[in-house]
Amino acid sequence: MRRMLVEAGPKHSKIKTQIGQSRRGIQMHLMPGTTLIREWDERQHRVTVTRDGLYEIDGQMFKSLSAAARHITGTQWNGPKFFGLRDDKGAAQ
Repeated sequence: MRRMLVEAGPKHSKIKTQIGQSRRGIQMHLMPGTTLIREWDERQHRVTVTRDGLYEIDGQMFKSLSAAARHITGTQWNGPKFFGLRDDKGAAQ
């Protein structure tokens, strides 16, 4: 079942986020409906991946995880890193 779900992600997701240092790096696919949760400034923030490949926070839509992270923090962030999808070395987790 796990293998089937992992294979279904890239096949059905409209969101293709390149993770890694090169264009041939590890690919990460977030399926629509995925919710990322991050605590920041003593508040829990939920970002949901939409069917259109956008990221929704409290009814506001963002084109990238980095834009969503910037909205939450008020500063420039690497979105996948902010949401814990990649480590300090740039590799997907």
